[in-house]
Amino acid sequence: MNIKTFALTAALAVAAATTATAAPTTPGVENGEFSNGLNNWFAPKTTIGTLNGSSAAHLLTGGKLYQFFEVAVSGLYDFGFSFQAGKSDPLSFKLSDFDNGLTLLSGKISGSGDLWNSVSLNKGITYAVSFSSNNAFVDNVSAVTAVPGPEAGAGLGALAMGGAAFWMARRRRETAGA
Repeated sequence: MNIKTFALTAALAVAAATTATAAPTTPGVENGEFSNGLNNWFAPKTTIGTLNGSSAAHLLTGGKLYQFFEVAVSGLYDFGFSFQAGKSDPLSFKLSDFDNGLTLLSGKISGSGDLWNSVSLNKGITYAVSFSSNNAFVDNVSAVTAVPGPEAGAGLGALAMGGAAFWMARRRRETAGA
């Protein structure tokens, strides 16, 4: 095996070893579609109802719905949910950094539809999502990564291949000049 073949083989091996995968899309909220009932949710005065043909949390008079969660990867997350609430009985929602007592998102909404916001969440912090109403439905609550995190080692394979090609071209010029 000559030196050129060895260099190319080594560069390909390094490129294969450094191929990285993106951070996984990690849901931050458990059972936000309520298909398994109100599991993982604290739900005083809340039952299971139906919103757009699927299981949803139905907040009765004085109803509350909340959950504490953490994310596995720090980054930008899309936080959202589907809702139906009357004008006289709006749905109040809040997403907060429970550890530091900071409110990240909050509001009162009526009507029906989907609400989505981007928010930065960090690994190792406990977050709380909560809803309250006197007669509203909530479904499809989720906090999923909006943009995958950086890929560890991305570009190292191309760098190794480029270095090997440069070295081989240089050796060829040196051999031709001698």
